Amino acid sequence: MSAHSGIARIDLSRLRWSDIDDHSIQYNRSKTGELATVPIYPAIRAVLDDTPRRAPIVFTNTRGKPWTTDGLGTAFQKAKKKARITELRFHDLRGSAVTYLYTEGLSDLEVADIVGWSEESVRQIKKRYVSRKAVASALIERLKRTKRV
Repeated sequence: MSAHSGIARIDLSRLRWSDIDDHSIQYNRSKTGELATVPIYPAIRAVLDDTPRRAPIVFTNTRGKPWTTDGLGTAFQKAKKKARITELRFHDLRGSAVTYLYTEGLSDLEVADIVGWSEESVRQIKKRYVSRKAVASALIERLKRTKRV
């Protein structure tokens, strides 16, 4: 979910079904207290549809209990080990969301609003992780949608 939405691990562990409607996820960010609104696009909808509703909290462990922040971290580490991934951190998943949202045509401000970062942080992530070719392709697609190309 974090790779698609940019939601931080602490907020994932607290996310409630009541925070979700047909079009968005709205929750108060733990770090800032600010309201975040994440649009539900197909990849997020697929995660939500595959998540059993066992408690008021969205993400629960196999015993039906809500994940703790540390528990999510431990599960992530186990999954990394099983997949033989060494360099990825949970927080990097938020960077994946930034990259995806940008290449889908969202502006730096829109992406920053969704993931709760500054526009400068979004620009730095793009600069580091998004290739020039991907940036150009995203801009062309956005221009096509506005019928200016």
